[in-house]
Amino acid sequence: MKESVGGALMLQIMASFMIIYILFMAGIMKYASVYKAKNVMVEYIERSQVTLDCSNYKAKLSELGFDGDFSIVSHVNSGLGKTYYTITLKSKIELVPGLMGADIPVSGETKLIDSDIDIKEATFNMKDGNVAC
Repeated sequence: MKESVGGALMLQIMASFMIIYILFMAGIMKYASVYKAKNVMVEYIERSQVTLDCSNYKAKLSELGFDGDFSIVSHVNSGLGKTYYTITLKSKIELVPGLMGADIPVSGETKLIDSDIDIKEATFNMKDGNVAC
């Protein structure tokens, strides 16, 4: 009887650690996908030679399968005549579906870009389609 209680307790402890490990790995994988989307958007803006607006951003993020919040803010350096942009992506991971989740924010900046290229600021949610340009 003593060994069966000890075996059941050991099984519960092992199952608990497996669940924690799986949730941790899911968080790492979600963070990696958001980080990749951020890097693609930074590169997309830096390489742009034409006007970019909300529809361009939304199309690019849809290609990547991103489904969170996105914002881009411009920071003008009038002395140099250049602008850099801050890109923030926020995605939600469901730790316990419907009960508990965590937001994963990732932000980055572009290098200085000529101010004559028209890149619009934007804030939107990919799931809801709420757009503010």
